[in-house]
Amino acid sequence: MFQGMKKLLIALLGTNALFIALLTAQSVQSAPKTYDAVKLANYTACLNAQANWDIAMMHANGGNGEMNIRNHQVMCNLVKP
Repeated sequence: MFQGMKKLLIALLGTNALFIALLTAQSVQSAPKTYDAVKLANYTACLNAQANWDIAMMHANGGNGEMNIRNHQVMCNLVKP
């Protein structure tokens, strides 16, 4: 069970990194924009924390539930770069 959770977490972290890479790539194509590295790190940490919370809630509910990435973005808007 721990191995499955570990693989899920690794996949999730990779998905967040891909999302941020795509997000920054779109901004670079539309207009030259620079990001503060600290703000970007805080946003990434917030997204990961929200995902970890969802995973913990699914475990607490006996494996039932779903992850809503859109919800994570809304929750992390305050620290979005």
